[in-house]
Amino acid sequence: MDNQMEVRLNVNVNMIPKVAVPNNGEIDVSIPHSDNYPETVTKAEIRIRMENTVSIMALLLLVDAMRAKFPDLDELSLLMPYAQYARKDSVLSSGGGLACKVFAPLINSCNFHKVTIYDAYSHVMPALLNNCQNISSLDVIINTPELNEKLTNKELVLVAPDFRNTAKVEAIAKHYGHDYIIQGDQHRDLKTGEVHSVSHYGTEQQVLFKDLLIVSDIAEFNKDFVRLGEKLCESGYKSIGLFATHWLGGRRLFTALKLNGFSSIYTTNSTKNTLYQPCGPVHISKII
Repeated sequence: MDNQMEVRLNVNVNMIPKVAVPNNGEIDVSIPHSDNYPETVTKAEIRIRMENTVSIMALLLLVDAMRAKFPDLDELSLLMPYAQYARKDSVLSSGGGLACKVFAPLINSCNFHKVTIYDAYSHVMPALLNNCQNISSLDVIINTPELNEKLTNKELVLVAPDFRNTAKVEAIAKHYGHDYIIQGDQHRDLKTGEVHSVSHYGTEQQVLFKDLLIVSDIAEFNKDFVRLGEKLCESGYKSIGLFATHWLGGRRLFTALKLNGFSSIYTTNSTKNTLYQPCGPVHISKII
């Protein structure tokens, strides 16, 4: 969990907690000694890139350690750009548990003054977390200078990769005064849930010789975007790019998209996957 968690004390002092993960998996988190800590700490913000279930336990232990170390701590907030288990907002198989409903009480047990997440998968996780602020993909794009300028100048046509992302993409289009978006669709095998084909509902006039930008909250599997890109290519776009708030696909996804004609990729550093130098024209916005 190196460099996945840090704390800001009284706004202006940063601290990196020590995290040890022994072979038996019983992790230990401690606050390192320092003469630079403020004499009195009343406010603090934990910043964490959720990586796996170890991250959850590390966070809970850090909260306990901080409240013991800084007894005057009154406002403890959490910045967790990618909220783990937000995608698990329904029971996917018979006999399964509802993961987001299990995860949220663990975070709520920390009694955070504020919890900030980015572009949640659905409305469910923000509703389950106490004192939660969900920063939208529109807010991220506005603070991405190159994208903001291109959309302001109407140089890009926005594409929703599926109906789950439609409302988010429409909100972005309305903000920049665009007349339409291209709507993508995924067709799944009802038994396995696997996507077997994609389609879109844009006209040839809307796509032909246009610079397209697919906008998604999560980028993980290259075949979904590649298939949609191939379908859009049939209508003769000029170029195609991708914006995804959370990059879960690692370096392999960067490479696959580049090899399949994606000329620009925009994302954030919300996950550890974007900490490594990617391939190709990639723009990474710093949000943590």
